[in-house]
Amino acid sequence: MKYLHIYLENGVLLFCICLIFNSCNKSQNSNKAAIPFIENSSNKFQNEILKIDLKKSYPPKEIDLKNIADIEFIPLETKADFLCDEKGRVFAVTDDKIFFHNWKEGTVFIFSRKGKALTKFNRKGGGGEEYIGISQAVLDHENKELYINDMWKKKIFVYDFVGKYKRSFRHHPGSLYSKIASFNDSTMICYDRGEESRAGKASPFIIVSKKTGKKIRDIIIPFDKRLEVEIIKKSEDIWIGESTPVFPIIKTEDGFLLNEVSSDTLYKLKPNYELQAVVTRTPPVQTMDPTVFLLSDIETNRYLFVDVVTKKYDWKTNIGFPRVHLGYDYKDCKVYEYKICYESPDQIIDFNLFPKIERECYINKNTFVGTIQSYLLKKMKDNDELQGQLKQIAQNIKEDDNPVLMLIKFKE
Repeated sequence: MKYLHIYLENGVLLFCICLIFNSCNKSQNSNKAAIPFIENSSNKFQNEILKIDLKKSYPPKEIDLKNIADIEFIPLETKADFLCDEKGRVFAVTDDKIFFHNWKEGTVFIFSRKGKALTKFNRKGGGGEEYIGISQAVLDHENKELYINDMWKKKIFVYDFVGKYKRSFRHHPGSLYSKIASFNDSTMICYDRGEESRAGKASPFIIVSKKTGKKIRDIIIPFDKRLEVEIIKKSEDIWIGESTPVFPIIKTEDGFLLNEVSSDTLYKLKPNYELQAVVTRTPPVQTMDPTVFLLSDIETNRYLFVDVVTKKYDWKTNIGFPRVHLGYDYKDCKVYEYKICYESPDQIIDFNLFPKIERECYINKNTFVGTIQSYLLKKMKDNDELQGQLKQIAQNIKEDDNPVLMLIKFKE
């Protein structure tokens, strides 16, 4: 994914604008990094720390998504006043409703569980009860509140489900929250990309009050020095950068997987604030050139998915960040370099692209949701790349229709 970054002399980030998406797609298919092997010393993985040696190899495995998960597709109804933009995200799925927000335009849409358009609100503006744009939205079902993260104002706005303003609070001084998630009924976990955090002087993971925004505690993950995934170079009078998807906060059934790319250990934050080491790696990330990152991805009761990403990029071809997908099977106690398909070996599932899984939107036990853009489905149908139910859906939609949601309930 390509970004343009413009900096002031004091290093404060002014803009982070997504320019193009196809470089991400290219990087997924570019030449692979060294293939690691994961060793596990116990069948009871939950009580042991998985060890990854990035210099070893492991067997490939092709997985049909239908064999490991039950799938439900939900086309979101398209109306003239219910138009979801491509940068928008589904941020909650309850028993009877689906919540979706547009990004800069700032509308929150509420659909029925079957995808029928119900209601919407937009509180974008310059007033004290209004946001400039929606960087991210979070639903708190117990408190019946929506939290809107506005990175432009560095504030979190709280509304009820129909858009009535309740309160707001600022990001912690010096912080810039790029990700937020509901931790419990009174606090949220935030990922800070402020100047001190980026410099390694402050923890990027913090717990704050849902009522006041007051910092409750820092979540400290040890590392030697701050590393960045992004590759930056100067072009004329501005800095430009290339990066790859990293999900710092990923909801699981019993906590949150935290991605700290500077650390040699992947951790899970438990409800009692305990940091549980899940995976360790060798060689150490600080010693590798080019740097190779180990990143957590989604976890189910049966599988743990992680990615190995090499920090290199070809500016001439716009191809880089080769990524290897690893999957650990808790039942078989084995790890594979996996490829997931759906209904056909040629219909590849990529959790970053097709469908785009929302890592903070954990619906319930073992269930995740992703979005598939309608224009992409139409293009794939025209290229004869779809099979089964997806092909049928593509035949009945228009390319400018709202996206199709894919609910993935992984089997035990």
